[in-house]
Parts: sequence; C-alpha cells; structure tokens
Amino acid sequence: MATAAHAAPVQTVWYILLENRNFTENETSGGSQVYGSVAAPYINSLITPGNPNARYVSYCTAYHNALSVYNGVGPSIHPSEPNYVWMEAGSNLSKLDDNDPYGSTLSVNQIHNFYVANPDYSTQNISGLIQAAGLTWRAYTEEIQQLNLVGTNFNLGGTLTTATAPESIWTVPLASFSGSSASYTNPYNGTHQYNFACKHTGSLFFSATNGTSSLTVANTSTTNPEAQFYSPLPDLAADLAAGTCAQYNVITPDQFNDMHTALSGTFSYNGHSFSGDLAQVAQGDNFLSIVVPEIMASPQWQAGGAIVIWTDETEGSNQNDFQHTLTEILISPLAKGNAYASTLNYTHSSDLATIQEIFQVTANTGSGFLNDAANLSNPTPAAAASSHVSLITLSMRSMTSGTWLASGVSRRVSAMLGSDAQLRTNFPHCSRRMSG
Repeated sequence: MATAAHAAPVQTVWYILLENRNFTENETSGGSQVYGSVAAPYINSLITPGNPNARYVSYCTAYHNALSVYNGVGPSIHPSEPNYVWMEAGSNLSKLDDNDPYGSTLSVNQIHNFYVANPDYSTQNISGLIQAAGLTWRAYTEEIQQLNLVGTNFNLGGTLTTATAPESIWTVPLASFSGSSASYTNPYNGTHQYNFACKHTGSLFFSATNGTSSLTVANTSTTNPEAQFYSPLPDLAADLAAGTCAQYNVITPDQFNDMHTALSGTFSYNGHSFSGDLAQVAQGDNFLSIVVPEIMASPQWQAGGAIVIWTDETEGSNQNDFQHTLTEILISPLAKGNAYASTLNYTHSSDLATIQEIFQVTANTGSGFLNDAANLSNPTPAAAASSHVSLITLSMRSMTSGTWLASGVSRRVSAMLGSDAQLRTNFPHCSRRMSG
C-alpha cells in the first residue's frame, strides 16, 4: 500500500464522552442545543474562529447519530448504551436499552446470543484490538476505584469517599451506582452527589476487556487481569504530568458532569445560576473547561496528541434526521485549527474506522474494519466532498511505521486525520472518513 510522506502521526488520543445532547437541532423537544448556548461558553469558545481557545480546534457540523438518514426515516439506535457499544464495535449488537452488563439484565449474554444468530458480525472491540496488538488503552472514569469508609473498593459497596483506591484492590466496575455521600466531594461540581453508569463505558460489554468468561456472572475480583485498565479519574492529572497516559484513553465523567443529569438545586457557572436542562449543559461545559486545558498542558498532548469531545446520541422529535447533529470537536497541535468546520457527514463508525487506522489494528473481517466501520455509504454529494481540505495535516498511518490498513474504505474521520489529496489517492471513497 502507498503511504503518505512527511506527515506527523497522532501519538496519543483522549476521548471525552458527553451525553444525550444535540449540537444543533431543528426543534426544541430534545432540550437545549450546545451550539450558541449561554450554558456552554467553553465549548462555544472552542468553535469560534479567532478565539484563543480555538487555535488547535477543528470540528464537525454534520456528525449524526449512528444509522441516521437525511429524512430520519430509518433505524433508531437509542438510548445511550447502544451508542457506546457502537463506539467499541461498529454495531449496537442488538442492544436497544441501558442495562448493565451482568446482574438480572444480562446484556453480555444478549450480545452473545446476537453473535450466535449473526455469525458474520465480528465479536471484537476496539479496546480489545488495541490491547491484543501490544498497544495501551485506559478508561478513566469518575467515581470508580475509590475507597469506602472501611478502606475497601467502593465499586463493591459501602460509603463513597474522595480517596482513590490502591491499584492492588481495583476491580472491573461491572455494576452501576449512584447516590450522595458526605464523605465524598466531586472535584468538578463541588457537591456530594455521584452517579456512575456502566452503560457509558462500552468496553465493559466485551469479554476481551471486562475480563469475564462467564455470560451471566461478573468477575469483580481484584485478580481480574482487566482491572488495571480502569482507572479512577483523579489519576488522570498525575498520569498527564508523568507522561504515562495510554495511547488510547477514554474519559467518562459521571452522569452529572457529562450533561446527562442535573444536580439537585441550582448550578452556578460563569456568572449565571442554572437549573434543569441548562444546568445539565453547564455542568458538562464546566467539566470540559477544567479537563481539556489539563490535557493540553501535558507533554503527551504537545507531542502529537489529539483530544476528541464526543457525544453519544441525538435527542428529540425525529432525532435520526440530519437536522439533529452531535458535538464532535477535535483539539490537536496537528489540527488545521482556528475552529475549522467540516460540513461532511460523519457517525460513530467514522471515528471507529479512524481509530483503527491510527493504531493500525485489524479486525477479523473481510475489510479489516469492525462491522459498520467498513460501510462504504456516502450521503454527501461528491462535488461537496471533493471541495474540502483536511482538518488535520497528518497521515492516517499509525504511531508505528507500517502500511495503510485498507484501501477503498470510507467513513473515516479523515478530515481530521489526513490530507484529502492523499486520502483520495489511497481511498477512492474517502468522504465519510474524518477528512472534510
């Protein structure tokens, strides 16, 4: 395969996951949109040309829910959990609910049954592929791996405290929990409330990354070999300072800090007091305004890092049409920058294919891509696609030397991750990569 010369590769990726919020919409039943919101000053500063915060930013104006179509008459991949599973596997794998991996709802068993009935689907997931390739990944998640009042891991119960648990007693967090504890103060919103949901961490639904061989009984022991990959979010700051973040990192705020749920009472932010729906937006924007600069200050980000601000699903009436879009913002020293806006159509499959190409990990499919990540469909008119330049001036090669993963496969996020001229040479159908 041909490779692109003189192009710097992405070295480290951080995904920051947000919830249930439209970037733009054509109606109001989906709640307040992010674009232009008084409750989201930080996000809007990132996408405003000329703003200092926008210097390293490129973003999408047409990032859609998985399997959305122009008029909205098509499959509906909702609620949240199917989209996090899609982020890992390029399919919802029959999931259309928010059930935990194990317990009475047995999501893992449901996915297994889907695989049995549909043997053409790959059973692999992106975090598992990265791990199997000898590369590194990590899930930084709020409120997991914290101590309880008796000094054991709160993942397994007790009363939550602010102290993080030593790695020797980490477990894979396979059950959701929420509540309030006077012994815990959230470092981002200052309250005692907590809310961890398994449905927002896609890697928990795959045996390769949850360390559980049983389809019905979760392995929550401290000897689970996958526990080491699930870090408490407070560890992120130290890892950034030490330059020890993994190559692929997924940051999952709790349900108060990801725009999912409003805190009890009002939330004061940027000179305003918000409640209800706008409070949800403000809480997430506040979280980003703290975490994003911390990552940008790190040596790993400055040496070829990329932050992706990602949202799981659209909301509201006819939420699967192209009028409803999702937040997808890339922040990288390799970005075209100054709030460059791509108008090409993307979905979670675009991201997944891009991550496979960055890390050069190949699935056990004919295309080498995970399920819908190999989709050749292209709803963007060819004339519009050919007129765009790249969001990021770097190649789609991985951080290690090697060949391109596959040719003729579209839907990459290559507007963010490659020169359009190079991509059209190597990938004739490139318009649904992140390339526009």
